[in-house]
Amino acid sequence: MSKEKNFIDVLLRRIFQTVVGTSAARSMGAGIIKNVRIYWSQHQSELIQKLSKIDNNIQFKNLLDETTQNLCDNFTVNAVNGSRWGCARKFINLLFRELLYNFYTNSHLKFNRFEEWLEVPLDSHVAKGIQEDSEKLGLVHRVNLPKWDAIIRLTPEDNEKYQSMAIHIAKKRKVKRVHLDVFYWRDMEDMTKI
Repeated sequence: MSKEKNFIDVLLRRIFQTVVGTSAARSMGAGIIKNVRIYWSQHQSELIQKLSKIDNNIQFKNLLDETTQNLCDNFTVNAVNGSRWGCARKFINLLFRELLYNFYTNSHLKFNRFEEWLEVPLDSHVAKGIQEDSEKLGLVHRVNLPKWDAIIRLTPEDNEKYQSMAIHIAKKRKVKRVHLDVFYWRDMEDMTKI
């Protein structure tokens, strides 16, 4: 085994195990992080293999939906307060974004080929940013956005509406939608509270 291959394997394992932390899993229930890390440790190779065979956006969306449901089914009853689906989708989107943003994993997996199809990881900050930008940019007529409640109550239908609006906003901002959370992560005023 080459040193590069070994490095990539170790790096991938690290990313899969650390991408979901306490900030991302806030208010989702005790044990959620452990659940996700166990799932990733058991399915990392399988997911990487499936990603390597993706040729188009339909295959990618199917894999995203399948992986969301599989992770969702893996959560223990007490691991998630509310909807398992919204939590699972957020965690997968965080993972995929990290694989894109990391130079080594992006190069090794050629992850930039998925950039166009990646969803923005949703949370309250991103939802608020999408709502505000849809108004500021005159896009409210494009998609009827539901009122944001919480990631633990996110449904596939509401996710689709937010992701659809995110595409319109990203075009106006001249970025891909996966990158919108860089703009929405936190207000700069909130940075003083860290």
